[in-house]
Amino acid sequence: MSRRSEGPVYMGVDLESGEPGSPGARYSIALVDGDGRLLEKVEGASLARILRLAWEWRPEAIGTDNPYELARTGRDLARILELLPPKTRLVQVNVVDGRPVSLREAASRAGLEAGQGKLSPGRTAYLAAVLAARGLGAPLELVGEKTIITVSRGRWSRSGGMSEARYQRRIRASVKRAADKVREALERAGLDFDVTYREAEGGLDSAVFTVYAPRERLVGVVRPHRGVDYTISVRVAHRGEVRLAGAGPERPDRPLIVGLDPGQTTGLAVLDLHGRVLLTTAGRGLDRGAIIEILESLGKPVIVAVDVDEVPEAVRKLAAQFNAELYHPDRPMSVAEKSALAAKALGGRLPGTTHERDALAAAYRAYLNLQAKLRHLESYLSKFDVDIDPRRVKEAVIRGITVAEAVERELERILSPALQAPGEPPKPQARGEPRCPQGESERIHLLEAEVKRLQAEAERERRRAERLEVELGECRARLRSAPQRGPEALEAEARRHAERASKLEAEVEALKGALERLTSLAVRAGRGEVLAARILPALTRPRLRETIEREGPLREGEVVVVENPGHFDREALDALAEAGVAAVLLPGWSGGPLRLARELKRRMIPLLRLEDYLVEIAGGYAFVDSRVHLDAEEWVRRVREERERQLDLERIVREYREMRARRGSPRRGV
Repeated sequence: MSRRSEGPVYMGVDLESGEPGSPGARYSIALVDGDGRLLEKVEGASLARILRLAWEWRPEAIGTDNPYELARTGRDLARILELLPPKTRLVQVNVVDGRPVSLREAASRAGLEAGQGKLSPGRTAYLAAVLAARGLGAPLELVGEKTIITVSRGRWSRSGGMSEARYQRRIRASVKRAADKVREALERAGLDFDVTYREAEGGLDSAVFTVYAPRERLVGVVRPHRGVDYTISVRVAHRGEVRLAGAGPERPDRPLIVGLDPGQTTGLAVLDLHGRVLLTTAGRGLDRGAIIEILESLGKPVIVAVDVDEVPEAVRKLAAQFNAELYHPDRPMSVAEKSALAAKALGGRLPGTTHERDALAAAYRAYLNLQAKLRHLESYLSKFDVDIDPRRVKEAVIRGITVAEAVERELERILSPALQAPGEPPKPQARGEPRCPQGESERIHLLEAEVKRLQAEAERERRRAERLEVELGECRARLRSAPQRGPEALEAEARRHAERASKLEAEVEALKGALERLTSLAVRAGRGEVLAARILPALTRPRLRETIEREGPLREGEVVVVENPGHFDREALDALAEAGVAAVLLPGWSGGPLRLARELKRRMIPLLRLEDYLVEIAGGYAFVDSRVHLDAEEWVRRVREERERQLDLERIVREYREMRARRGSPRRGV
């Protein structure tokens, strides 16, 4: 039960003894009200007790003079921030004007009496609580903090048949309704978010909302839910780093051309205005927040480009956040075109993934579209022996302003300090000078923006017409140079192309199906419903060495599937036991090879039937039901009880024989 006071509560903590953040560390705790009156004092408290009291009292802030007394690393400190109540801030109270000072100096500046001599942990905790109550110091924040909301299915049915299909459609419809309600709630709260849907027949399998706001902003907006048809989970995500609020790194002012390939796996490419590649990367966790942090560390985006003719919503949001121009081709680029552009940007080689390739191709095409204009601009600027910032002028030209107007604006910027006398107020508007009403001024700005948009669109259409003329000329040239073939040959060639296209379509559909299955299995693995088991052709040392080289060393608790149980050696079995493998699964096992069963039992490795747990084989792994761990533990328990009973029986027999031997000795002596 919460023991909150009527007004706000503040907590102070200080390390008494032990290694910071370790289980043996002990702390002094002080809880005060908004006026600094002591509400409760605790000594010898563990870190877990600090967290429990934080949830009971729900303090506005927890004050400390050194956050790293609570944790040894930034990642551990980030974990503590995750575990605090949503509205509780962790504050370093001895930060003054952006720099740390001693707690005694911070208290003195606040008019608090620190006393003489060394401060005790209890006194330090009390002063930290009072300083936090007065709003002093700097709060700590998680770097790249955001909130992930996942709407997914509540349970999985295995009934099969027509009723199974109806059930699945009903579940997916429930997930879609829940996702729509979450979206409406986020929009009503005015929160910035991105969302990705996994669509299926009848509705959705899942929806993932990435909300660019701390967890406390979602209190009362979206609540976790675990029901029969759907679940809603809410969790905090961040980079595992902590910093003082407002203490972010300095941002360079370099103009950037950004290429983006959004999706479940997002590709990102960044160029400067000289076409040099600054970065290419791709990842499943590369959401808009992470992309913004990467871009701000490199410069200031002025163009955001894609490789399709319809710009996705996530890309529009990113461009709007930087007030950058959008670039997209008139038609989706082909794979060959994207490969050629990406290779040209990287000097002949291709990026590591197709997502990076697509993003880089979009960025480089945007650069080529600007290249002639930028070269003309550099040539024009070379005529001016004046300190004009070329980056400012280039950025203005990219945003649609003419070269002459951009140069004039830069000259006005240079002139304005010289024309304005020191301390002179801005020149007032002369009497009788026409004044533009505010509404009319906004209308003029809107019209100017529309004119620029239409001019850019006309320019794109002109370039498209030029490109089509070139393609038409190339087609006519190929037609003239091509040997004349009869209709039979053309029909045969058409059939070959149709067969190849059909084969490629079938391969694409098969890959799509495999990707969907793997994605579904990955989601279920994340929820703990299934786990990926390593597949071994045989339990021999050479086969074990091959899989370790390919997939890494065996891990404690891992499940192993053996395809051919007839071949094994003791070295491989010893390696499984040493690694702490949880179970060995055999396909079609009905007792298995007795010698293998005895050897595994001697090493206390459970031997179970694969078909009892197999969900699907995909991506080179066998995905099995996670209850295999429970059954393996039950197997170990039964074997231990059996061994204990065997030992008890052997002991009883031994004692009986010894007793008989003692009774029979005198008679033999007589």
